[in-house]
Amino acid sequence: MAGKTTVDPTPDRLLAAAERLLLAGDYDSVSVRAICTAAGLNPAAVHYHFGSKDALVAAMLEDRLAPVWRGLLDDLERRRSEGWVPGAADLADAVLAPLAGLAA
Repeated sequence: MAGKTTVDPTPDRLLAAAERLLLAGDYDSVSVRAICTAAGLNPAAVHYHFGSKDALVAAMLEDRLAPVWRGLLDDLERRRSEGWVPGAADLADAVLAPLAGLAA
């Protein structure tokens, strides 16, 4: 059909497979081939869509953490505009608490 655009689901499949495997193992034990196999894709798919395993993992983290950190940064800015002056412990807690929540 003219004018119809299709969205390639391949990057999302790779991101989901990488997340599943990385939650079950560690970075070094998860290979690009394992990610592609788990996603049911050609072994070259990671390199085609992301360029490298590192870039895939960075995209995965950005995808998962951007919404968390966006809300966090908005909250910190609001509190700062109300006169709050954060200490180092406040900032560390603000950054680490959402990460702990993702791991739970």
